[in-house]
Amino acid sequence: MDKSDSGSSPSYVSPSVASPSSSSSSSSPDASPSSSSSAIASSSATATKDLRLLSYNLYCLPYLVTFFAPAACPLPNERCKAFLPLINDYDIMGIQELWNPRFKVVEKAATDLGFYVVGSQEVSYADFFSLKVFSGGLMIISRYPIVLTKEIRFPRGLDVDAHVTKGILYAKIKVESTFVHVFNTHMQASYGNAEYQLTSPYSEVRKKQLDQMAKFMIEMTKEDEYPIVILGDFNVNARAISQDNTTFVENMESAEYLDMIRTLSGDLFTVVDVLKHFHDGNHPITYEGKGVHVGDKEGIGSQRLDFILEVTRKSPESPLNATDASSSTDSQTVALRPPSAFISAEVMPFRVENQTYTQISDHFGAHAIMRLHNLTGDESSASDSRPKHQKRRACPPSDS
Repeated sequence: MDKSDSGSSPSYVSPSVASPSSSSSSSSPDASPSSSSSAIASSSATATKDLRLLSYNLYCLPYLVTFFAPAACPLPNERCKAFLPLINDYDIMGIQELWNPRFKVVEKAATDLGFYVVGSQEVSYADFFSLKVFSGGLMIISRYPIVLTKEIRFPRGLDVDAHVTKGILYAKIKVESTFVHVFNTHMQASYGNAEYQLTSPYSEVRKKQLDQMAKFMIEMTKEDEYPIVILGDFNVNARAISQDNTTFVENMESAEYLDMIRTLSGDLFTVVDVLKHFHDGNHPITYEGKGVHVGDKEGIGSQRLDFILEVTRKSPESPLNATDASSSTDSQTVALRPPSAFISAEVMPFRVENQTYTQISDHFGAHAIMRLHNLTGDESSASDSRPKHQKRRACPPSDS
């Protein structure tokens, strides 16, 4: 069994985030994190509220993997422990690659702080018989009540992913007088020397998974006009790679990324890549491909795999969408549109000091601040009678 770290606690750099706004005035994205009490405080006259979001592949693989192949996932207990202080810095978190026993550790830490937690359905006997031995490894953590949750599973993946019930975890979250639709996903990974291009068998699987996500998004959001956010490790490298697969092409995006934006947008939605927008149209690295140790230079393994996507509904009356009919296949144009509800976004490496590892995960976190407008201050069901613990796996997954 993995041994917990008995040494000193790691020091880490907290995200540069703004405190949630309790008035109509704007808050600076560069402000320091507020305390727990101020983070959830709000007056009845609230007009806007800032939500701190994080998408993070935590790289805490299942116990069977870490026990029999510890090199595949070094120091999971220690890194999980280092992650726990970050929970209270955020309002909504989408976590990927979090399996037991670390899942239960994070779940307990979050619920002890008063957060709501939902996660992937555990595998069943039927799953075992089909050689799907691991759950999807997804978790959504929310400071605000989760009023509806659902999980769908992707069809069987390739290679290692064939044994994992990967899919999409959904939560409808009540924030004062409004709601936010949150989707969290972890898609098919690429293995070996496969290129991150549309010709890859792995990217073909991801294409089908994106089609499934687009349909699921319509199903869960068709009855209202509340904001929609997608978090996750899509395993789609947005950064274009040269034909010899050795370097990145400057100012170029991968065909698979553009296809991803087009697929999720479809005829009903406009999808905006929040991290890209706040990095001047460039794609910041979210995965170095060097484990939990800091690399000294950028290499071909340095990729953009992790996303926070804002999804808005297209309106026939909107002048912005007047050109959609003639340019609906221009994914790059759609992707360059500014987000309507986000005020900042950045990549968080979550480096640590005084430890045998140098960062909490092999991925970086994707952090953004989402500003909700026109709130009426109705918090009766948002915080007054909040239970200490909301059980995860509130509904069975849907297989497709």
